[in-house]
Amino acid sequence: MSAPIDIYKITDNKLNTFYFRRQEYFSGTDFDFRTYDEYLKIFRVVSGSAVWKIEKREYKLERDDVFILNNTERRGFIIEDGAEKLVIEYIQFLPIMMYPNQQCVMPFFLRYAGFSNKLSRSSPYRGEILGLFDAMRDECERNDKFKNECIYSILLKMLISVGRETHAENIDENSRQYCSVKNYEIISEAVRYITQYPYEDLSEDVLARKFYISKYYFSHLFKFYNGMNLLTYVKTCRVNYALDLIRNKNMDIADAAFSSGFGSMSGFYKAVKDVTGMSPGKFAKQKRSDEGTGNDSSTRE
Repeated sequence: MSAPIDIYKITDNKLNTFYFRRQEYFSGTDFDFRTYDEYLKIFRVVSGSAVWKIEKREYKLERDDVFILNNTERRGFIIEDGAEKLVIEYIQFLPIMMYPNQQCVMPFFLRYAGFSNKLSRSSPYRGEILGLFDAMRDECERNDKFKNECIYSILLKMLISVGRETHAENIDENSRQYCSVKNYEIISEAVRYITQYPYEDLSEDVLARKFYISKYYFSHLFKFYNGMNLLTYVKTCRVNYALDLIRNKNMDIADAAFSSGFGSMSGFYKAVKDVTGMSPGKFAKQKRSDEGTGNDSSTRE
């Protein structure tokens, strides 16, 4: 897999809030992306094909397919030997970029019955989104005084099209009560806090008090917007944080485990096995081997 090519990015107050990128994936590869981040993404397949696993869902990628992703969904590509390389373009942005138009980012998180990350080829909005990708690329390459403003406008149009495709009418009555900008902002802030401070006390009681809502309601909100319970998300963030300490900070495994919020080594080893499929030592060894051969298997899309 090649490193992503930044076609354009927007930096606001020293924070990169937006990227337009292109990336290539070569045949015979099997990449598993497990690390969470804060960005939302819209993908377009430029050429090639692959199988894409997103959590428990599996999709076939082909030219001009369009996908949306939130920041908590684990995913990976499988490209068959001898297949044409997969080339994608993607827009990656922080939800805060859309403030105060937060309503339009909610479709990235709503996971109603029958939801698909892949926009249907029969969708009336798919052609519009593909056209906006072309407009986005043209604008990113243009030397214009109001480039950032134009890019923001195109992104907003794209998000509105995605929102229309995943309209709230698809959501059952039981779940509709959770669909509000306020609730989205609570969970978005909770995800950001957990990702940044995985070693803190992140129990439902603590987080619910932080946002002045009941433990029961927070639990339901978190599952509704992220598709997983709080315990699973916290465990994965702590594992990612610990493995980063081990492989990039050369920290001892035990020190990394306790520095990441784990209360015991047995719990840490089990969590790493659940998230990565291997032991901490084996994972670190594989990482060093990949770096020695120049193959960075941890690169995220």
